[in-house]
Amino acid sequence: MGENDWVDLWAETDLAWDLAEVAGLHIPDWNRTDVFAAIGGGDSYAAIGTLMEAILHASVPMSPALIARIVLWLDAYAYHADGPRLREIVYAIRSLGHGTGIISPPNGL
Repeated sequence: MGENDWVDLWAETDLAWDLAEVAGLHIPDWNRTDVFAAIGGGDSYAAIGTLMEAILHASVPMSPALIARIVLWLDAYAYHADGPRLREIVYAIRSLGHGTGIISPPNGL
């Protein structure tokens, strides 16, 4: 089985579009076009990573529900080489919402 055999590709694409909606105004036009093309072309994984970085860089707080979806998505990539970096980004994004109802990370995330 390949690494993406455990990923629900529809859910991954939906997550990418939802993150694009949150981060869209915080990334340059050329990068936004690349992200949208990646999602449309089926490379939601790369788009999600880029969008999470943009959200963190712009200090955009996210809803606990959206963060929970990212955490679930990351579980499918637990052994991916980029997994630890993405988990650090999620943890940092969570800390942006500290005091706004976003809960602390479970299980050491």
